[in-house]
Amino acid sequence: MPKKSNERREYERYKILADLIIHIKKKKYNVIGYDFSQGGIGFVTPEKLPLNEKVAVEAKAERFYREGVLKSKGQVSQYPGMYKYGLEFFVPLTRTEASMFVQRLGKK
Repeated sequence: MPKKSNERREYERYKILADLIIHIKKKKYNVIGYDFSQGGIGFVTPEKLPLNEKVAVEAKAERFYREGVLKSKGQVSQYPGMYKYGLEFFVPLTRTEASMFVQRLGKK
């Protein structure tokens, strides 16, 4: 459910721990998802990935595949050489879809 307009995040966030695959122009990158919502997913990787690039995310353990764009990047301060990214889905998930995904992964 969208949050009130005076809050920073549009959708409720869930902490997850998931093995994911990011697809960018025929290349695949193994990443770890840590933050999930109807509108996107946060993940970490040692790879430097291009921002504003069309990508797809796939969950290894689940039948989940969604396209979006990389919107943000930062360095993980505790781990030099690790980067965190925010992927925004082109089409947000429904609340039911998001809830089912989080339940199957096991909310952290």
